[in-house]
Amino acid sequence: MDRNCLSHDLNTFNIGLGQNSDLMLSQLKVNFNSHEFIIAFKNEVKGSSRGASMGYGAVVRWIQENTTTVPTPRSWELKQEKIVNILYEWICFFDAEFTWDTPNHSQVIYYKG
Repeated sequence: MDRNCLSHDLNTFNIGLGQNSDLMLSQLKVNFNSHEFIIAFKNEVKGSSRGASMGYGAVVRWIQENTTTVPTPRSWELKQEKIVNILYEWICFFDAEFTWDTPNHSQVIYYKG
């Protein structure tokens, strides 16, 4: 499974094999942050009526409304596969203006800018 995920991510973010790890990570950061889905999501968080933050449920709904795959992923699939959790980790790793935590029972992503 991890090998399949790695292959998928390298393909999705147009990362070539055979580079040193620093160059790969640098290229991944640029390509990830310039991906249209990621840009749209970050803009949604920044402009959120909750004050530049979005809760887990709102993120799940946003993904469902803005995904182009058919069939649209169901809420339980996104939760079971930890898609939102992974998205939070990637965004916060590649963009220091974002952070997340669990203020009560649900994860929230924040724009700090």
